[in-house]
Amino acid sequence: MSNKTKILIVDDEKNILTLLKKTLDHMDYDVSTAEDGNKALTHLQKEDYDILFLDLNLPDITGMEILQRLSRQQQKPDIVIITAFGNIDNAVEAMKLGAVDFIQKPFTPDQIRSTVLKLIERRNFALNDTSNYDQSIEMAKKLMKDGLYKQAGDYAQKAIDFMPSNPEGYNYLGAILEIRGDLKNAIEAYQTACHIDPKYEPARKNLESITKLHRNRDIELDMSKLK
Repeated sequence: MSNKTKILIVDDEKNILTLLKKTLDHMDYDVSTAEDGNKALTHLQKEDYDILFLDLNLPDITGMEILQRLSRQQQKPDIVIITAFGNIDNAVEAMKLGAVDFIQKPFTPDQIRSTVLKLIERRNFALNDTSNYDQSIEMAKKLMKDGLYKQAGDYAQKAIDFMPSNPEGYNYLGAILEIRGDLKNAIEAYQTACHIDPKYEPARKNLESITKLHRNRDIELDMSKLK
């Protein structure tokens, strides 16, 4: 059995498939391709892939539909969305369904290599034991720095579970949620941090900033938690 990283590329543009496959073949990965959604699902049923590059605009089953199916599975690949300029909102929605990153067309081989190396590093790092608060929060910080926000949020929540009385975990969770566009829950996380420790400045500043930036949005702020 091969220990190579298994990667599936799904895109209906042949030049994209060629560029991605050539780039990743040179890195000695086990690379498969599919030019439509049905072929992608066939691949995913037969093999366990480590990484999936997924275009959202496919001719049959959309990339979003594939994401929705994969979101119901416990074991799934790290999914990187391939998106055209102007479709960033769709990429953000895809990340809410479990995608870990997105790359925007046109992209370079260096961007592809960097994305894959980052994901593999994160997978290897995740194999390390995160059995306490400090390890979990450090993992959240690392993943956040790498732009892997969904996984960062999972580890921030894990840190909170280890030490629910520490405002730091809630503050990091709030920052991750804010980046992902979940403003209501981001505010709630910041508020919880401030409620635990009213003198915890990072959460107070983040809460003040998010409410100023999004003052016109329909988001309720419970000022009593700042006291």
